[in-house]
Amino acid sequence: MGWQHTKQCVRSRKLYACFLTALAETVESAGARRGAQMGVLRCDHPDIEEFIHAKDKGDLKNFNISVGVSDAFMEAVRQDGEFALIHRAEPGVSQKSAGAYQAKDTGLWVYRKLQARDLWDQIMQSTYDHAEPGVLFLDHINRDNNLSYCETIASTNPCAEQPLPPYGCCCLGSIDLTRFITNPFESNAEFDHAAFAEVARVATRMLDNVLDVTVWPLPQQQEEARNKRRVGLGFTGLGDTLVMLNLRYDSQEARDMARRISEVMRDTAYEASIELARERGAFPLFNADLYLSGQTFASRLPSALKDRIRAHGLRNSHLLSIAPTGTISLAFADNASNGIEPAFSWSYTRKNAWRMAVSRNMRWKITPGACTATCVAKMRRSHRPLSPR
Repeated sequence: MGWQHTKQCVRSRKLYACFLTALAETVESAGARRGAQMGVLRCDHPDIEEFIHAKDKGDLKNFNISVGVSDAFMEAVRQDGEFALIHRAEPGVSQKSAGAYQAKDTGLWVYRKLQARDLWDQIMQSTYDHAEPGVLFLDHINRDNNLSYCETIASTNPCAEQPLPPYGCCCLGSIDLTRFITNPFESNAEFDHAAFAEVARVATRMLDNVLDVTVWPLPQQQEEARNKRRVGLGFTGLGDTLVMLNLRYDSQEARDMARRISEVMRDTAYEASIELARERGAFPLFNADLYLSGQTFASRLPSALKDRIRAHGLRNSHLLSIAPTGTISLAFADNASNGIEPAFSWSYTRKNAWRMAVSRNMRWKITPGACTATCVAKMRRSHRPLSPR
């Protein structure tokens, strides 16, 4: 949005962001969901403080914003040290007069320095006030990235569940966990891992098929999807599922169950992608030695899975993404709890949940649908929903 750090260009960047949020409103008017944007700025950018407070007055309402955080910044926060705001663009006269200088070792311009904890506190206070900005640990994301050998991640999709490179696509699908409980709320309640695994297997194949039938707006998007075949299988309804299994969300037993469910989904999705690679071929940028080395997520897979990946390849570079699933949990999962979150409230009012057929002033009373009124009463007695702090 313009690199010269002047007041005029700061205004230009904000005007461009306002243009994009207005564009998202236009997309909304043609359908039932508003358009979404993700804005990310690195923690060492000279405009980072303005960015943190960009939504304080209600601007950019169709943007999610996040600060891209580096290991160096977090270390400065821990040490209560200084942190430099830098850029490759030469600063203006006023910035130079205020002390901006060019670093000899990197050639980058140091605009100013501030206390890392002061910047961190601004992020935390803004997040407390209105839930933004988020934080993306970019160095960790890139270490963990299965394709760290051929791409660098600087941003994510709008809800931040899937880090993406330029022109990347979030091809996502979520499985409703509440559908796999036998004898819910009873002393012999169980989770059907086998049935869940079968659905996860089919869902992985479905997501891979979606990439082939999609009509891509830009050739660069099609090329990116073809070379890597990134998909994101996840689940929703974990909070309700734990309640239906008589497990408190904050208990060790609940954490163990969540781990087991996640491991089944992980192993099944990768097994399904191996089988797809045998049938249809591995994604073009697959390199077994690079893919399974370093600190990537794939390097920590079970040994048997890694052996099969090395032998047969993998159809999809990435396979797992657990999304917030707010809208789809309400619309398609009988209002199951969102994603991995506990129940926020047993009932709430949602303004204009469906935009196409109703007035914008309509409000809807939402109550849990995955469980009956009797079940809700049981939950209220034994499980207190987590309130915002």
